[in-house]
Amino acid sequence: MMMNNSNEFSSRYGYGDLDLENGYYGSCDHDHFGPSSSLGFIGQRAFVRHRLNAVDDRTPLLNGSNRLRPNCIDARVFSLGVLFIGGITVGGYMLYQQDRPWPMTTAGMWLDFVNREDWGAANFPIGRRLSSNNVVHVLLHHTATENCFDLSTCKMFVYNYQKWWKQTENCDIPFNYLVGGDGRAYEARGWSVESDYSPIHSNSSLSIAFIGNFTKTMPSVKQLDAARALILELKFQQKIAKNYHITGISYHKRAHHDAAALFQETSNWQCWDEVYTVSHS
Repeated sequence: MMMNNSNEFSSRYGYGDLDLENGYYGSCDHDHFGPSSSLGFIGQRAFVRHRLNAVDDRTPLLNGSNRLRPNCIDARVFSLGVLFIGGITVGGYMLYQQDRPWPMTTAGMWLDFVNREDWGAANFPIGRRLSSNNVVHVLLHHTATENCFDLSTCKMFVYNYQKWWKQTENCDIPFNYLVGGDGRAYEARGWSVESDYSPIHSNSSLSIAFIGNFTKTMPSVKQLDAARALILELKFQQKIAKNYHITGISYHKRAHHDAAALFQETSNWQCWDEVYTVSHS
């Protein structure tokens, strides 16, 4: 409906102070414009009069600058969408990390783990089950063989090492894990199967073998750190008891001081117990 006059517009929409005849607010303080602003004030009146002449009942009460702009809404919706997708991604990744048996880092140490499928293990009948609740002994060995220093060479070594044990003893690799000179841990029997190379505590121990011969030469820092990271991860994953002990296994038949250089270093590790010498095998 059309307004009868412009004064009705000002009364209806709360502009009571607006003098539509003269084009300015009645309550406006002229001094606000300064002592030399008479020309400016007249200009203000002309401006207001011009703006009011263009007002009718179809004029929006909010000008363009105060309206909700669609592009602003779109930006907010887009931002919320990004946050939502990002949250789902992070949550999914954390669940994936939780389900992984071996995260990439543990206790501030790098752990690169290679499972049986990755190095091409042959299938063997599953041996006696090992209960993680009973594992209080971590036994350290060395393979008394050549070492390996990169992923492809170490994979080939572990693959051939399994073949050798199958041909000579008709069994799988007897250790639970192997640690290569490349700084990686290789899954042999894993944490859930008893080792066949544990002369002591076979039902309460887990065996880790360093690839190489370390009777006179120590393993590299990279290899030692990988073994320590593996033990810490096994503890974190509750595959060994919190009060575990580390024992070095020395085979007198191999050498008078078998793996002496290795155990000289590992004797400084936390939870180290002793060197156990096996006179047979």
